[in-house]
Amino acid sequence: MLKTIDLFAGAGGLSYGFLSTGEFNIVAAAENNPNAKKTYIANHNGNVLMIDDVRGYDFRALNELYGGIDIVIGGPPCQGFSNANRQKNHIISMNNSLVKEYFRAVKEINPVAFVMENVSMLSSDTHRFYDSYIDHDEVVALDVQMDNDDLIISEGNYDSIECYQALQSHYDYYRISDALFQLLNVLYKNRSNTDRLSKYINKNSREIKKQISEHFESGNYEYTILHNINESIENVKLAE
Repeated sequence: MLKTIDLFAGAGGLSYGFLSTGEFNIVAAAENNPNAKKTYIANHNGNVLMIDDVRGYDFRALNELYGGIDIVIGGPPCQGFSNANRQKNHIISMNNSLVKEYFRAVKEINPVAFVMENVSMLSSDTHRFYDSYIDHDEVVALDVQMDNDDLIISEGNYDSIECYQALQSHYDYYRISDALFQLLNVLYKNRSNTDRLSKYINKNSREIKKQISEHFESGNYEYTILHNINESIENVKLAE
């Protein structure tokens, strides 16, 4: 039987399809949603190694553990390439980075074959990956054909910062952590729904304030909006 790993496995529907052929053995699966993971384990009798987070995971070591993995399957989140995604608040969708993680897994495992369930927009000339310092060397090594496009970083200053200049010089100084970004991103998405916003703040206010405090303590740029968010969270809690 072909040893198979299922990435972004969800509740295990794709795994089930492969198992039903009698030709594949699912040895490991990756899923970070707690409820989906519990469902997956229940559907597969718990006989699968579960990976909580694909980001930074050592797939070479996993490959060695099983003496070679034959097949990689999975459906990485594809909202960044979807026609339904019309949000323009990010230059690079966080979901697109998970597609990159899928590609990295395939490269490190070097399977006989892989199946990636995704949308047709992946080959679009509009929805695309952007080269970055994080994976530039890998892109060059793979000889990936790239286009040269101009991006408008910002039409003006933000918080007295000229954004393009910040990217060119002291980029790290202006960055916030991924954890803080995720918290603030959900906060922003819930801004127009008072009930959901209040519930989200009640649940996450301590962690948001902790992440903001750590950002300030790290010596990075103290965005005015972070101070405002701290104050606003306190006002919401006082009003309850």
